[in-house]
Amino acid sequence: MKKTPKPLIVGNWKLTPNTLNEAKERYLGIVKVYKKFKSVIDAVVCPPATFISSLKKKDVAIGTQNVSFWTTGSKTGEISASMVKSCGATYSIVGHSERRAMGETDEVVAEKVAEVVKCGMIAVVCVGEAERDEEGNYLEIIKSQIKKSLGRVSKQEVHKVIVAYEPVWAIGRTDNVAITSHDLHQMAIFIRKYLKEVFGIAGDLIRIIYGGSVTAENAFDLYLNGGVSGFLPGRSSWEAETFKGVFSATAEAVKELKKRSRQVTKVKPPRRK
Repeated sequence: MKKTPKPLIVGNWKLTPNTLNEAKERYLGIVKVYKKFKSVIDAVVCPPATFISSLKKKDVAIGTQNVSFWTTGSKTGEISASMVKSCGATYSIVGHSERRAMGETDEVVAEKVAEVVKCGMIAVVCVGEAERDEEGNYLEIIKSQIKKSLGRVSKQEVHKVIVAYEPVWAIGRTDNVAITSHDLHQMAIFIRKYLKEVFGIAGDLIRIIYGGSVTAENAFDLYLNGGVSGFLPGRSSWEAETFKGVFSATAEAVKELKKRSRQVTKVKPPRRK
């Protein structure tokens, strides 16, 4: 039987904290609370790039929030994928909605994904609609983002890609008015189906995670019933205790899924007459 991968939780620290000492303290705090869950969950934190090389890499992997598609040369202020990898990063968020809001196109995202994959890191590629319409036009937006953003990824490289569904309209909302697990499950099915259209059976190797107001309060239901393989939380990953809440809720959902699986296995098929 094929082993199911552990849930992946990628914390996006965004433009925090303000100092290296705070970053070290925060990271070590997260590592400490994560120890209880590392047999069940894979965890990553993505601090500002300036802190990556100074964090002593432990059980929680390190990622970067963005990379340049440039590799070298006269590109003032740019940071390449190979640079952050040399500092210890093994993941990179690409195409986050906040980057797209600054003008980053699907074509630019595709170039960045190609660089991340080429360097041997895992690309966490964000896609998501700004709003939903009753006609379902937002589904075409998602398809277009996936097709273009992953346009330079081959079938042999899909295992280095994770799709993070990140609906812009859900970001910053309280957990009780963000996406429901039912809606998330429907979207996960839609994305999975389209990935298989694009990459064939290799599309099944691409994990789908969710970002958009993920908290300790909604993580259990979203993982249990949402059909995703993990989360991309923002604010709830900034402090050890709030991140611990997401870990704990996800771990409980994993336990419940295993319980359901055992119950299904115990049900004997009807005897043939």
